[in-house]
Amino acid sequence: MKQPKSLFEGFIDASSSLVEQASKTIRGKNSVGHSVGHSVEYSTVQPTVQPTEQPTQIPSQQPSQIPTEQPTQIPSQQPSQIPTEQPTQIPSQQPILVQNEAILFHCLKQLNGQVTTMAKIHQATDISIDTLRGCLKRLRQKGMISKNGGLKNVAGQIGFSRKTTETKFVLRGNSENLKSKLASIDYRSLPIVTNQLDDQLDDQLLSSSSFIYNKTTTTKELEYSLNIEPELGYWREKGLTPKQLHGWLKTAQCPLGNMIQYLCYCRFELVDMNIEKSKPVKNAFNWFFRILEKTGGYPKPKGYKSFQQKQLETEHAIISEREKQAKEAKNLYQRKMAAEQDKGFWEMMNFPESELYRRCFDSLNSFERKLKSTGKPFEGAMRRAFEQTE
Repeated sequence: MKQPKSLFEGFIDASSSLVEQASKTIRGKNSVGHSVGHSVEYSTVQPTVQPTEQPTQIPSQQPSQIPTEQPTQIPSQQPSQIPTEQPTQIPSQQPILVQNEAILFHCLKQLNGQVTTMAKIHQATDISIDTLRGCLKRLRQKGMISKNGGLKNVAGQIGFSRKTTETKFVLRGNSENLKSKLASIDYRSLPIVTNQLDDQLDDQLLSSSSFIYNKTTTTKELEYSLNIEPELGYWREKGLTPKQLHGWLKTAQCPLGNMIQYLCYCRFELVDMNIEKSKPVKNAFNWFFRILEKTGGYPKPKGYKSFQQKQLETEHAIISEREKQAKEAKNLYQRKMAAEQDKGFWEMMNFPESELYRRCFDSLNSFERKLKSTGKPFEGAMRRAFEQTE
């Protein structure tokens, strides 16, 4: 006969049966290979792993990453990029001019397209012509003035014109010195035609039939002009014909008087300045026409003198030579008379017993008579007395 189980054993048996039923239920729900021991172990280990990982990872990552990245990247990029880009872009928007460039720019702006010459700007600004040419080139490169314009013939003078832009610029130098220099410039002397009255007179002259090229000009008129002008003898020897002269007038559209002057300029350059031989120039007609077609005229050579000027200079030289000779003759006569007078005085002084000496001595005052005969004061007194007896 079995002994009844104790209360503790009954509790153990009941617990075992409950465990078996629970394990069967779990096996039906889970896949093959998973045991109750594994599931119970996983459930017990999970609480122990989570508390150990979370406190060690989260505090160690966040404080090490967030403070170290932001302070090192943001301050190092902004200060190095922003200050270096802006200063290099802003000044490049406006051209930088030195004082001479600014002065030339202001002169051209005041001219507003009127024709001028480098010599006129040089006289007004006291800047050398070579420097002005360099400034003009740089202003064109910087876009401050127009690129075209070319040479122009105004009133027989070859000049140029440039128009300025409205571009602002930055001055490299002292602005007060620039203002003082600009205030001292006489802008009225810059253009070739200085005022409106001159423009009106030029327009009246050019509109007159006697001053402009006339298509009805006859061959006899041109031939007469060629023969009457002594300075055109060079061109007559070269074989210049009225027909060729007529063609040049048609090309230049200028008065006949201007064309004659251009031929005189060319002759002076070829002959007097010896360009015809030094170049050499094989065909004087081609040389003249090439410059005429390019500039609309022929520039006045440096040091040009017309036949009339040369004749006047020759006459002045002749007169100057005659005046020199007359002056020399006068000086020679005066020297001759002074020498004769000086000779007579010393002959008298060497013969105190002569009548002339006695007359001169008697004319002296009592004080002068007492002077030593060998001294300078006595000599001067006797000379004055001698001169009065002449």
